[in-house]
Amino acid sequence: MSAAIPPLGYREVVYPPVWASALVGGVIVLSVGLYFGFRDAVASETPEELWIWDVTWLASLAVLLGLSVLLGRLVIELESDALVVRFGFVSIGETRFPLTQIEAFEPVTYHPIGQFGGWGRRMGRHDGEATAAYSMRGSTGLLLRLRQPIRMLFWSADRVLIGSLRAPELAAGLERVRR
Repeated sequence: MSAAIPPLGYREVVYPPVWASALVGGVIVLSVGLYFGFRDAVASETPEELWIWDVTWLASLAVLLGLSVLLGRLVIELESDALVVRFGFVSIGETRFPLTQIEAFEPVTYHPIGQFGGWGRRMGRHDGEATAAYSMRGSTGLLLRLRQPIRMLFWSADRVLIGSLRAPELAAGLERVRR
């Protein structure tokens, strides 16, 4: 669990775009409809194997709902000693960027699909340099230059892009806390 946010801190919660939430909701509704629509047919053809149909459907629904809980939002918090980024409604995968490791920062505009292959926790290139990205939606963020590179799977980078819908405010908050 992270420490309390100081009065000069910053907190932003970025939710997925409406179309992504609608897509997930539509897949869930379609899944429920298909399950109940085909369950009787499966039961009449192979009643002794109906449990396979039930378990498969429940497992796929659990995975979809679990991913929604784990990845359903991006939280950016500025604490007295670190910039903290995490995905989801539970604190799994929290990444802390200590303020002492942040050498420079600036608000930027980027192309999430073209530069990073989409949103999420990604590696790509920004201005021709290897850059890690943490984003949920939009095309604005805060570009950090770190004193030491971070590792993400097979990549490492000393630049990190934090996707923020309020990047100038985040930069101002970071400047206040660093002083």
